[in-house]
Amino acid sequence: MQGGRSMVIRPYDARELGPLLKTLGPVLPELTVFGVTIGSGKEIVHFMRVTRSLASAWYVTKRLTKHFLEVMKYGRGMTLTNGNALAARLARSAADLSIPVWLSSPAVRLLQDGNRVSGAVVEHNGQRMNVKARHGVVLASGGFPHDLERRKKTYPHVKAGHGHFSPTPQTNVGDGVRMAEEVAASSTRPCRMPPHGRPCRWCRVRMARRASCLISSTARNRA
Repeated sequence: MQGGRSMVIRPYDARELGPLLKTLGPVLPELTVFGVTIGSGKEIVHFMRVTRSLASAWYVTKRLTKHFLEVMKYGRGMTLTNGNALAARLARSAADLSIPVWLSSPAVRLLQDGNRVSGAVVEHNGQRMNVKARHGVVLASGGFPHDLERRKKTYPHVKAGHGHFSPTPQTNVGDGVRMAEEVAASSTRPCRMPPHGRPCRWCRVRMARRASCLISSTARNRA
């Protein structure tokens, strides 16, 4: 549709995470109001109308009071919304299914079996380990907002010295993109460039698939 948000998440009570809560990253201050993350839908409407509606003013007052009481008791707000709520639900689901989640364990490179991506080399607890995938490998690395050189090559305004601040994690330096490119370079046969300097449509589609979502990804991804 023409308007709306990329995702609308039902609020989640952070206390349901238990010990996992300490591993959940905090919300960016730029996305909060006095530390409160505002959920999509009716909640954001109330915050936008707080000075024009008694009902909205009462709603916002209760929301802020609840948040401040939670901060005093738990150190952070317990009502999670938007991306934080999504991450919390995914973490809770993984724990309920006994799926191990390795934190601070960067992937170094992808493993290949012929033209098929079969896993990844991962640094975990100071050691490099080969992790084999039975169904597929998904790269969800956050892009390359903190790789200045790649940004200069990709965006003309950055090359011209008009870069912009990115609030994304400092570790988003394009590791996933680099690994995908390495696989594409070794798996995709060369294409004769036409006079205008762009690959043919078939090769563009094939390279895009190789370098992103088709990295052996399937509907059932279990490493």
